[in-house]
Amino acid sequence: MPTGRGPELVVIPAGGSVARPFAISRYEVSAGEYDAFCQQSQKCRSSGAQADLPVTAVAAADAQRYAEWLTGTTGFTYRLPTDSEWVYAADAPGGSTERNFNCVVEIGGQKIRGFALASVRSGRPNGWGLYNQVGNAQEWVKAGDGWSARGGAFSDAISQCSTALNRVSAGAADAATGFRVLRELK
Repeated sequence: MPTGRGPELVVIPAGGSVARPFAISRYEVSAGEYDAFCQQSQKCRSSGAQADLPVTAVAAADAQRYAEWLTGTTGFTYRLPTDSEWVYAADAPGGSTERNFNCVVEIGGQKIRGFALASVRSGRPNGWGLYNQVGNAQEWVKAGDGWSARGGAFSDAISQCSTALNRVSAGAADAATGFRVLRELK
């Protein structure tokens, strides 16, 4: 983000339990984007992952620091989505009904999908244009006073991967959890 532009966003209209429209990153935050933050801020170490993969092994507090850095770099207010905002955006109307998620798929006892993380630009978008809202890396959301990881990961069975999959967490880093950011609209 050296240009001060920020990530590619999708505007989500108000509706359901979400009273105000917001913008959310079209893709999971990539290792390349997170590494740029680490280099420029000197507040973390490079992930060492391939640049187009979602960054994982980032604690919720570090993901928040990334959002704060984006706020300072771009002049717009960024943060992690709340649980209800994330679910509303992920459950967009329309879009493909095919379950083309990076989750574990087995046929005849043979694993054919869900081996590892895939590019943040992989898969098909939902009705609002979000990619990998289910599978690939599960994503940090603010849940009340704590944290949850939503959507499932590449290591979860396809039968479990859905926007309803919710893992309450203390916010510690793990290899299956990444994040996307929300930009508040005025």
